Amino acid sequence: MYSHLGGRHAKDGTGYIIAAVFLSAPVLAEQYRFILQALEITMAMIYSVLAVFCAEQAVMRGKSRCWYLVSLGFMVWAFGSYAAFPAFYIALVLISYILVMVYGEERCGFSQGLIHAGHFLLGFVLFCVFSEILCRWKGADATYVMSMFQWGKKSLAEVSESLISDMRRIYLAEWRTFFHPLYSWIALIVSVWTVCRGWKKRKGSRSSFFCLLLAEALLFLSPAFITFITAMNQPIRGQLTYVLTFAFYTGALYLLVRDALMEEAETGKCRKSLKTAVLTAFVLVFAGIAWRQSVTMNQLWETIYETYQSDKLMANRVYSEICRVADRSDMDNCKVVFVGTRDAKLTGRPLPGDVIGCSYFDYAYTNYVGITPRTRNFFLVLGMRMGMPNADDYAKASAACAGKDSWPSNESVFLLDGMVVVKLSDP
Repeated sequence: MYSHLGGRHAKDGTGYIIAAVFLSAPVLAEQYRFILQALEITMAMIYSVLAVFCAEQAVMRGKSRCWYLVSLGFMVWAFGSYAAFPAFYIALVLISYILVMVYGEERCGFSQGLIHAGHFLLGFVLFCVFSEILCRWKGADATYVMSMFQWGKKSLAEVSESLISDMRRIYLAEWRTFFHPLYSWIALIVSVWTVCRGWKKRKGSRSSFFCLLLAEALLFLSPAFITFITAMNQPIRGQLTYVLTFAFYTGALYLLVRDALMEEAETGKCRKSLKTAVLTAFVLVFAGIAWRQSVTMNQLWETIYETYQSDKLMANRVYSEICRVADRSDMDNCKVVFVGTRDAKLTGRPLPGDVIGCSYFDYAYTNYVGITPRTRNFFLVLGMRMGMPNADDYAKASAACAGKDSWPSNESVFLLDGMVVVKLSDP
């Protein structure tokens, strides 16, 4: 899409900078830790790009309206894959709009932006309709997703605190494992520079200036769109729009510097050797960003591996005790209740993330069944069968654990009314 929109400007290696910064982003480690949805997430990224590409054919280039239909198909599929993709799509549209405004020859202004907005709204409505149909057909529900919307559930002070906290993480890089301290500076430089260049390109048109200014402002805010909608801190794995915009801003800064130096060289105000030196310096800086991100990503993957090995060892030991205490062959029907939590035992200097580094014995705790659902699923993946308790079972098990020692004490695994109770810690 970038090469298509940028024309000759895209044939200078800028695309490689964008790809390097995007693919090395530590946020992707958090996302791909959920390995069973990795393919769907990757395909949704591709479908989002294709959706914008197809929409751009009709909106900007005036081609057949059939492009809208193709775009809607890709858009609905992407939106249905993961909740972060509506914001991801909006950011892609804004990037497309800015590139056309600054480098393209096509007509680009308020009406084109309005058409893009209407096209997005239609796609979002269709996504909601298809989601409702599928939920009713398959008997699914959206409880998990709806629980993330905190407007009306929390006080205005709590909502404001969540919004400010997430904005600080994104724009002030308060969590540098995932957010780069240069992000805001590069974004602001690119935004101001492209507005000035676009205004010059469009021959001082006021409407073009304000449209471009609005597009730049929305693109800058796009990593926080989901935060504004849900009123809660985004999970790191959902920060895909941040990854996209950071990659774009780095590539755009290189492109703008390159074009400025080329224009100066053509007028004789800049020597070729100086131009080469400056561009080489920028490439090295962006390569350094990608390298540092790659190192962080590998550290996160190492933590994921160490956590898995720790959990697997723990599961084998615990399950042996569960089977001994249960003393039955139909383990599928034997309810097992896990009370309390237990951290992963990691060696060396692990790099924790949002959920990276969290043990399956200390994750997704709820008041009614503790960690049992997520922990039980981990056992099932390892081929260790067990039944699922209910809230009453958990309440009885929690009360029975009073006064007993935690794992690995001999009394931490015991039989209670036909079910096995594992006390990991005090509830």
